[in-house]
Amino acid sequence: GAFFFTSSDLRNGQKSLEDLGKYPKEEIVRARVDVEDECEILTDQPMVPRYRRLVVDGSGTSRLTLGVGLLRRVLSVKIYTSPARVSIFDVARDGRALIGLGNLRLGMSVSPGDGAPEFDLTWFDGTVATDLSADGRQVLFTEGHEAENPHYACYTRSVDGSPAVRLGDGISTRLSADGQWALAITMPPTHELVAHPIGFGEQRVIPVTGMERYAWAGFHPDGRRLFVVGTTADYANRLFMVNAEGGMPALLWDEAVPYSRISGLPIDPAGERVVFLRATGEHMMLDVATKTATPMAVLAAGDTALRFDGTGRFLFVANGDAADRRVYRVDLESGERTLWRKVAPPDRTGVFYIGPAALSADGSVLAYSYYRHIADLYVVEGLG
Repeated sequence: GAFFFTSSDLRNGQKSLEDLGKYPKEEIVRARVDVEDECEILTDQPMVPRYRRLVVDGSGTSRLTLGVGLLRRVLSVKIYTSPARVSIFDVARDGRALIGLGNLRLGMSVSPGDGAPEFDLTWFDGTVATDLSADGRQVLFTEGHEAENPHYACYTRSVDGSPAVRLGDGISTRLSADGQWALAITMPPTHELVAHPIGFGEQRVIPVTGMERYAWAGFHPDGRRLFVVGTTADYANRLFMVNAEGGMPALLWDEAVPYSRISGLPIDPAGERVVFLRATGEHMMLDVATKTATPMAVLAAGDTALRFDGTGRFLFVANGDAADRRVYRVDLESGERTLWRKVAPPDRTGVFYIGPAALSADGSVLAYSYYRHIADLYVVEGLG
């Protein structure tokens, strides 16, 4: 097509879409009709003429306003139905179709360091690593695809490869410093912040007064307090501190804090500093006691802050994409940046995304998730 609507167009609604100049004129649409006719003959699929406006009303629904006389009645034929992800790549004049049946998986790989090879710890079809214990022996992860759809689930698994242990529903965020609890955010309709015991014990719901939406949460190193990114009636996506048993949250930073449910926010070993990213893209170091933040010149654009080391002097950060994902150790005193680990699963076939890594306190063990999409090609005949 000559144009398309972006998600920002839809979010901005009617106002941004009233600019008719950004869409094709009617004569351009009519010039495409002959080409579209041939496409319809080949595919038996409707090629709807390009519309000039999209009207979005307050109910969240939308409708197309088409050029007068341009919508034609065409035949739609179901070609194939499959539980797998189906893509159509080409259709021949005799009706044969080239399709792909894809398998999209979110896997988890662990890198033990010291030159030892990486190994796979994927559990089901959507394993998302969110934290590692300080000693690097246990990984906290979320199962976020079909196996645990729609509520998702929080798991732990030893890096020795023993079976995973399901802790309960929700999206996992962070382990406690003593490794006895894991925080998770449950999905609607029961949107709550919960603490799952690792081992014996019962799940605890943590009621935070006035909190309407939880985005991320992590334990303070003392285990008695929590850092929470959430939304109240007065503040959206702010950073708060709250007692681990719940109660009234204390605002720590009065700006919206961009967050990642995978990597979260790095908290130093004493719980005195937190690293976050401003909406402007600037990395900041928050002093928890004074509630003041200073820019971090030692971090670069594109860095994702992952974790403080056990001394609090170094910060591990990730940078790059699936083609060249790397983890660096940054000296917060001198600013020196050292390449710590190159991140890539042993088999990179079909891998198009590598997430931020979870690390042990000394950085020796590293766990991360990756998306892999592999499709088998088929020719479907008998459609002509």
